[in-house]
Amino acid sequence: MAIDVAAGVLLNRQGEVLLAQRPKGKVYEGWWEVPGGKFEAGETAHEALARELDEELGLRIERSSPWCLREYHYPHGHVRLHIRRVWQWQGEPRSLESQAFTWVDPRKRAEMGVSPLLPATEPMMDWLLLPASLSMSDARVDQIQWFEASDTEGGMAMIEHKSASSLKPVYLRRGNECLDILRLAGEAQCSSSPGISSPANR
Repeated sequence: MAIDVAAGVLLNRQGEVLLAQRPKGKVYEGWWEVPGGKFEAGETAHEALARELDEELGLRIERSSPWCLREYHYPHGHVRLHIRRVWQWQGEPRSLESQAFTWVDPRKRAEMGVSPLLPATEPMMDWLLLPASLSMSDARVDQIQWFEASDTEGGMAMIEHKSASSLKPVYLRRGNECLDILRLAGEAQCSSSPGISSPANR
């Protein structure tokens, strides 16, 4: 039976992603991952993530959206990872459970000595390098899933629904262009917030 885990992707204004190191005594001690943790009974993915980030890092999550769903079979068990991008939060990360954490530029992770990364975290680092807009002729379009919609509002709802179960980032296709519409909407709504996940600022 799969263990449901919520994972949060937080980016600062420099485009660096927050990674946490698994503390001593836990499975994969010393490995790095995006922060998060197991669901409790009755929780949604957002609720589980909000609770975990509050408990682990002292952050209050205000808005997040689904990004992908990945499953991994580790020696200790089967994990279903609900990956969410956090668009707005309050507070600065603090180590409340004795774990190390750091902000990492996805473009320079090899130079920053943050290793090893958990297998579930590896693909996220590559996805963070994807632009918000991709031409259908761009080779990187193979890294995403895309869908078409007749209107923006319906497209937003559909992309959010699809993202909750997709193995890849989901974009909305308009003609020859694919748009990361949830990212664009998230950045637009919280561009003036002091705590913001905004890859476009890289």
